Amino acid sequence: MHLPQRNRGFTLIELMIVVAIIGILAAIAYPSYRDYVLRSKIAEAVAAMETMRTDMERFYQDHRTYDGDSAPCAGTRSVDAFDITCTGTRDSNEFTIAASGKNIANGFTYTINQLNERKTTAVPDNSGYNTCSAANGWMIRKGQACPS
Repeated sequence: MHLPQRNRGFTLIELMIVVAIIGILAAIAYPSYRDYVLRSKIAEAVAAMETMRTDMERFYQDHRTYDGDSAPCAGTRSVDAFDITCTGTRDSNEFTIAASGKNIANGFTYTINQLNERKTTAVPDNSGYNTCSAANGWMIRKGQACPS
């Protein structure tokens, strides 16, 4: 007696179901991953701004001014997804450090000054991040409430 031979492998419908499931998982996972990467870039930028502010305060302790050729505020620095610039005036003894986003962080702008006032002055539309230029704090997470 001869038994019928069984075909091995996947049917087209089984393969399509697997592809659909992978597509759904990717549609959910990719935005979460992108947000996670963006948050890490923001954290890197605000840490660099804090470091520059600390260097400026140390420079002020030594020179009684925030301005000078050797001041840490001179020039522009880059940290991966942000360009960090510093502006100051000799007469008013003030400075402002700003981080402007590029690439994945395009549209984000954070500032800090000599009074340690931290502001989120710009975020991209429909990004889920809040702009709180009047509040003292940085928006580093989606949906974060403005500090009071």
